[in-house]
Amino acid sequence: VASLWATMLAGTDFVLHAAGWLEGGLVASYEKLAFDLEVLRQMERIRQGIAADEDELAFDAIAEAGPGALFLASPHTMARFKDSLYMSPTFLTTDFATWDAGGRQTVESRSNQAWKQLLESYVDPGLDDAVDEELRTFMVKRREEIPDDDE
Repeated sequence: VASLWATMLAGTDFVLHAAGWLEGGLVASYEKLAFDLEVLRQMERIRQGIAADEDELAFDAIAEAGPGALFLASPHTMARFKDSLYMSPTFLTTDFATWDAGGRQTVESRSNQAWKQLLESYVDPGLDDAVDEELRTFMVKRREEIPDDDE
């Protein structure tokens, strides 16, 4: 995660093998893939930054709430809460009692559920028939070029 953070701060838009790898690519894990995808989502949210305009800074809403008031309950906050605050489904910040009552789910178990949901929701985009044929021809040719161990 630390090296990915440096990569993100460098402004990189594409990272090959950014998710799911362990031991320098010697091992892959679906749970690690789901975990890393969540980290990437959070990094992308951070990368978007924060606007510094009148509406985002909410000076009017703060003035309306006044000293000692609960700004979190203001209409301005309520209208933006779901879009402005990223709530991770993997990295929960519940208190111990809530976590305990919820079955003590770990990051590993939530990551396991996440990759299974990804797999269930996958929609095959299809492959052009000409491209498919070209790939199959290439694979046959390569198999013929590889020496047989029995020879």
